[in-house]
Amino acid sequence: MKRTPMDHVKYFISEKLLQFGWGPTQEKEVVLDVGCGPGGNTLQLVLPLFPQAEKIFAIDFLPDMIEFARNHNYHPLIEYSVANIENWSMVEQWKGQISKLISIHCVHWLKDKKRGFQNMFQLLKPGGEAALCFLMSSPIFVATLELESNPKWSKFFNDVDNFVPDTHINKHESSRYIKMLEDIGFDILHYEEEMKSDPFSSDEEYRDFSASLCALTSHVPSHLKEEFKEDLFQEMLKLCGRDSSGRPVHRANIIEVVARQRYRDVTSEHSPSIAGLLEFVLKQHESYFGTDFVFLNRGQMMRTTLHLAPTLPNFRTISNGRTFGPLKSCKKVLDPELYSSKQTPLDHVKYFISEKLPQLGWGQTQEKEVVLDVGCGPGGTAFQLILPLLSQAEKILAIDMLPNMIEFARIHNYHPLIEYSVANIENWSAVEQWKGQISKLISIHCIQWLKDKRRGFQNMFELLKHRGEMAFSFVMESPVCASILALEINPKWSKFFKDIDDFVSDDHINKYESSRYIKMLEEIGFDILYFDEEVKSNPFSSDEEYRDFFASICALTSHVPSHQREEFKDDLFQEMLKLNGRDSNGRPVYRANIIEVVARKREIK
Repeated sequence: MKRTPMDHVKYFISEKLLQFGWGPTQEKEVVLDVGCGPGGNTLQLVLPLFPQAEKIFAIDFLPDMIEFARNHNYHPLIEYSVANIENWSMVEQWKGQISKLISIHCVHWLKDKKRGFQNMFQLLKPGGEAALCFLMSSPIFVATLELESNPKWSKFFNDVDNFVPDTHINKHESSRYIKMLEDIGFDILHYEEEMKSDPFSSDEEYRDFSASLCALTSHVPSHLKEEFKEDLFQEMLKLCGRDSSGRPVHRANIIEVVARQRYRDVTSEHSPSIAGLLEFVLKQHESYFGTDFVFLNRGQMMRTTLHLAPTLPNFRTISNGRTFGPLKSCKKVLDPELYSSKQTPLDHVKYFISEKLPQLGWGQTQEKEVVLDVGCGPGGTAFQLILPLLSQAEKILAIDMLPNMIEFARIHNYHPLIEYSVANIENWSAVEQWKGQISKLISIHCIQWLKDKRRGFQNMFELLKHRGEMAFSFVMESPVCASILALEINPKWSKFFKDIDDFVSDDHINKYESSRYIKMLEEIGFDILYFDEEVKSNPFSSDEEYRDFFASICALTSHVPSHQREEFKDDLFQEMLKLNGRDSNGRPVYRANIIEVVARKREIK
């Protein structure tokens, strides 16, 4: 069994928190440990950090955890209680009394993290601080999903909650939770996301530790349990490997946050937010984290991946005293001239419009079609690709929400068949004039920018004629988003981006799967004729073309003072180059996960 806390936990509590003023003080502080489990961290790490505390309250919503803690990790300063941080009625007795709140490897289990954070905020005294360490992704979740679907074991897991958290399932980014904390009223003092490695002393220790954290273990019949633990151990070993000394290593993507309650009045509603609290039975073990969990009342969870989530390209650390301001909505400003520095459309866009769409019957009719290009930008795609494909069209309407893009398109990509207009597809009043008139609708690299994609798709549906078709290509995940996020928090540049919307799409932030949008389209009334998702590679002819193109689609560029803008473009270029690299000819390459869809408006009977 794992008899001592994990290395990264020991470092966070015993060293990192000291750097932020946590530790022995003459003030009689009241401390709360949220999600204390069997009490090992509370006794071995939290208590030594606060030996002068008036009281250390330690809560967990599993009664058997608290019973174990009281029996095996007792100390007169520590008071263990059964309580769920998401349920205000269970913790309101400490409202405004807590000086320091600590939570280790608990937050990722919360079903309603915002409610949990709000309750933590209300428990703190004015200026009180919270230290959180929790998992964003972990191989234990990957291994759990793998064994859950293995025919050898799956028969034992019907109606069992695998308890794989939403942070892993939905591939949420840590920025989601930083913003959540700030919106509630916390100032962020420290923030770090990193892949942490913790070696174990033996295979047996790692095997038992992994089995204790897997929600499926207790559902396996006792005569097969050792075999199940061995299979789980082998899955974990495949994902995590061993260190140079041959010891098994546990690796997980961990976020650490230290936050202070902002001095202002915040009101929130406190009512139980969980439809039903999960009940557990914990088989008592003799040591730290030595527990098998029983999970009842399974809520169905879709398996999304068999692979350990890769290290995020935009891992970032906030140094002592650094805080983010919450992002505010603002008008998007892009440079059409820089955007058009890429003289020809991206290779995958050319192939999609000029080759794939003709295979699906586009451009094969003499009918005088009315075509709509949604998100036309500076007009290059409409003029160079859509016009040749649909040269028999009666009219090609091209819209973009940015007036400077439309002005540029009218001047530089004029054609008598193309009519450029300022309009936002999410705003029905801006496009309703074309209701039921559009034969073909096309949208290239626009949909990822929409704030309300369902509304956008619904409006597209309404614009199409009976059995009209739409084709779109948009970015699900892109290194340009990771680069923007990295530069946005770089101290060299961050001062220029206060209250600025970085326009990084929700697809990138939330790691949505493409199936989300296919389902959305079908629910609205589309039949899917073609669907492809693939990482596309597009080489650029020169560093300068690459640099200018991505500076043009970075929402931050225009907010940098003009005398520093070239330097910013260079930094953005270097970030992109780190993530994308070059091809065999030395040309910079842009790689992005692209979804392509062709859909027809379903006949409504």
